[in-house]
Amino acid sequence: MTAKKLILIFLALTLVLMSARQRPVQVFMAGDSTMANKVFYKTMTDSLTGEMTPVPFAERGWGQYLSDFFSDDVVVRNIAKNGRSTRTFISEGLWAQIISEMHKGDFVIIQFGHNDSSLEKKDRYTSPEDYRANLLRMIDEVKAKGGNPVLCTPVARRKFDKDAKLVDMHGVYPDIVREVAKAKRVPMIDMQKYTSEWLSAEGVSVSRQYFHKYAAGQNPLYPKGLDDNTHFVEKGARRVASFFINGIKENNVSGLTKLLKENQKPYVSKVWVSDNGKGKYKNPVLYADYSDPDVCRVGDDFYMTASSFANTPGLPVLHSKDLVNWTLIGHAAPKLIPELLFKTPQHGNGVWAPAIRYHNNEFYIFYGDPDQGIFMTKAKNARGPWSPLVLVKAGLGLIDACPFWDEDGRAYVAHGYAGSRAGMKSVLAVFEMTPDATQAISESRLVFDGHPDHPTVEGAKLYKRNGYYYIFAPAGGVKPGWQLALRARNIYGPYEEKIVMAQGKTDINGPHQGAWVDTPDGKEDWFIHFQDKYAYGRVVHLNPMRWVNDWPVIGVDKDGDGCGEPVAEYTKPNVGKIYPIATPVEDDEFDTSTLGLQWQWQANANELWYYPAGEKGYLRLFAWQTSVDSANLWHAPHLLLQKFPAPNFIATTKFSFYPFKKNERAGLVVMGRDYAAITLDSVDNGLAIRYVVCREADKGNKEVLEKSIAVKDRTVWFRVEVSESVAMNDDKILQPTANCTFSYSMDGKKFTKISDSFDAFEGKWIGTKVGVFSQRPALLNDSGYADFDWFRIEK
Repeated sequence: MTAKKLILIFLALTLVLMSARQRPVQVFMAGDSTMANKVFYKTMTDSLTGEMTPVPFAERGWGQYLSDFFSDDVVVRNIAKNGRSTRTFISEGLWAQIISEMHKGDFVIIQFGHNDSSLEKKDRYTSPEDYRANLLRMIDEVKAKGGNPVLCTPVARRKFDKDAKLVDMHGVYPDIVREVAKAKRVPMIDMQKYTSEWLSAEGVSVSRQYFHKYAAGQNPLYPKGLDDNTHFVEKGARRVASFFINGIKENNVSGLTKLLKENQKPYVSKVWVSDNGKGKYKNPVLYADYSDPDVCRVGDDFYMTASSFANTPGLPVLHSKDLVNWTLIGHAAPKLIPELLFKTPQHGNGVWAPAIRYHNNEFYIFYGDPDQGIFMTKAKNARGPWSPLVLVKAGLGLIDACPFWDEDGRAYVAHGYAGSRAGMKSVLAVFEMTPDATQAISESRLVFDGHPDHPTVEGAKLYKRNGYYYIFAPAGGVKPGWQLALRARNIYGPYEEKIVMAQGKTDINGPHQGAWVDTPDGKEDWFIHFQDKYAYGRVVHLNPMRWVNDWPVIGVDKDGDGCGEPVAEYTKPNVGKIYPIATPVEDDEFDTSTLGLQWQWQANANELWYYPAGEKGYLRLFAWQTSVDSANLWHAPHLLLQKFPAPNFIATTKFSFYPFKKNERAGLVVMGRDYAAITLDSVDNGLAIRYVVCREADKGNKEVLEKSIAVKDRTVWFRVEVSESVAMNDDKILQPTANCTFSYSMDGKKFTKISDSFDAFEGKWIGTKVGVFSQRPALLNDSGYADFDWFRIEK
C-alpha cells in the first residue's frame, strides 16, 4: 500500500472519530406509560356549539423529566408509549425504530412489566418466558450496534392492603429483570425497589399527591372522577426520575453519570467574566442586552427574565446561585401571539419589561405588550415547559407589568403606560386580578403621577415589607435616568417618593429599572438593574442595597443623603458558598439537535428556515426570502442572531454554501438599524464574497455593495472583530461605539480584511446583534442552503 493511500485512510478514520466525538449522546427510552411523554393539554369539544377548548392534562411519565438532569450534550429520545409490553413494543416497530436510529455510544433505557404481567389484557400480556427472551433480544441488539443497554425494573403501583402495607403487583417480572441484568452483565436500576420504599415511607394518605387523581366534578376530562394509582402527576414523575438518577450513581453507570449537569463544568466566556475569582465582581455582571431585567429568589436559586421585544424565542430565563454568575436556561415564550402578526418582524413591539415571581410552587412571568395588553405565562420548573400565554388584561399602552400576591390571598398587578399608544406616560397604576393570575377583576387605578419631577416613570416592581407596599420604578428616561422608590400603607396609595440611586459622580449613566432580591439567609439585599450602552444594548449591573428607616438605599451612599451611586466593583453577595464561574453560552458547534439558547430570530420561527443536523455536526440554514417590498434585512425574519457579549470580541463562523438559484447568499451580519454583512453569493460566473452596508435600514434604504471578490471554493470562514471606543456625547454621557471590521479566509488560517471600520448601531429598543443567515431573492419551489459548521466568540 502506498504512503498516499495510508495517509488518506488515516485522514478518513480521523474524520470519522471527530464526527463521533461531535455527535451528541442519545439516550433512548423504551417502555410503557409510566415512562412515556404525555401531552399538557387535551381538547374538549362542546356538543352544542362545536367550540374546542384546551383543558390541562396532568398525567406525566418519569421519562418526560429525565432531560432536566443531563447536560446539553445529551439528547433524550423518549420512545416509550402507553399500554406497551415488550411484545407489543417490538411488534409495532417501536423497538426497530430505536435500533435504526441509535449510534455507537448511545444509551437505551429499558423498562417494561406493567403490561407484560397483565393477564386480563390478552393483547398486551407476555409470558415470563417470552418476557425474558424479549429482554435478552433487546440487550443483544443494542450491544451489536455498540450501544449501552440499561435495564430497569417496573415502578411500583400504589396499592396498599388493609394494614396500610404496600402490595407487590408485578409478581415474577422484576426478578426476571434482575436475573437477565446479572447474566448479561448490564447495568440494572431497581426502580421497583426505589419506588416501593418511597411509597411505603410516604404512606396511604401522603402518597396520593403523586398520582393522577380527581374527585367527581373536579376536572371536565373526568366528570365522574379518577382514581389512578399507576400514573403520576408532575410531582411524582419528577421524583421517580430522580430515583433513576440516584440509581445510575449508585450503580456507577459512569457513561451516564459523567453526562449529568451536576458533573459538567459551566461555560465560561472568553471575552467577559464578571467574577474575579477572589471574592469580588465587576459590573456589568452581564455585558449583554438583557434589557429591563427582573429577578426572583427561590430557596438558594435566583432566576432572571428580561425584555425580548419581538425576537423569538422570547422571555429569556437565566439562573444563578450568587447573582454574579449567570447561565441561560431557557425561554418562556417560544412564539409570540397572535402568531400571524409576529410571523414578520415587529421591531420594538412584543415583550416589554417583564417580571418574574414565584407563588404557590409555580413561576409566573408577566409582561406588557403595548399594542395588546398584559400577558402571563407560568411553569412548575423555570426551565419549562411554560404554559400558553394568557391575556390577563387587554388594553392599548399597558406595559411593564408586575404581579403581587398579598397576605390575604388577593392578587394585584402594577404597570405603566406607553405614551405612544395610550397617549399618556409618566404614571403608574395598579389593578386587582383573580388569585390564579388569569384575569383582571378591576379597572386600573392610577397610584402615582410622575409629572413633572419624575418624567417617564415606568417599569414598576411591586413588593411588601414591614407593612409598607413598595413600588420600585425607574424615571428620567432610559439613558440619563434614576431609580425611584415609592411606599405606602395601602396598595393604592398615597405613595411617598424618594430617589434611591442615581449616576452621581460615576461613569454609569441611567442606573435603574430592575429587581430587589435578598440572599437566602435574609441578611443581605441586592438590586439588579440595567445601564443603556447604546450599540451594546442594556447591560446588567448588580448593586448592594440596604434599608434605612424603611427606605431602600441602592449602591454606595457616600454623602449619606439616602441616594446611592452604582458601583464598578464590589464584594460578591454572601450566599454561604462559593460557586463556579459561569456565563451564558456564546459559542455553538452546531452538534446538537436543537439550536443553542443564545440564538433568536427576528420573528416567530418557521420550521422551514433551518435543519439542526447535530448528528452530522452542522446547522443547515435554508435560503429564505424577505417580504416582496423589503429593500434590506430589516424585515428579514430568518436572521439567526445573538447579543453582543462584551465590549471587545471576535466572532468567527465557518460554513459551506450550496445555492439553488442565482442571487442566493449566506453570511455573517452585524444587525441594527444600520447593519453590515459579509456574504458568499451565487452570481453569474459562480461565487463571490461580498461586503455590504445599509444605513438607516429601518427607513427602507437599500444596501450598498462596497466590495466583491470572485472565489471558487464554496467553503469559507467569515469573521468580524468588534472593538470599543468611548467619547463624551452631546448629552454629557460617556458613549461607547462598537467598531466592526470584517474579514474572510479560504483556509481558516489566513484572514483578509474586506472592510473599513463599521460603527454598529442599535436596533429598536435592543442592542446590536451578530449572527448568520441564508437568503434567496424570491419565493421558489425549493431553496439553496448553507451548512454552518460552527460559530465562535473569542478575544
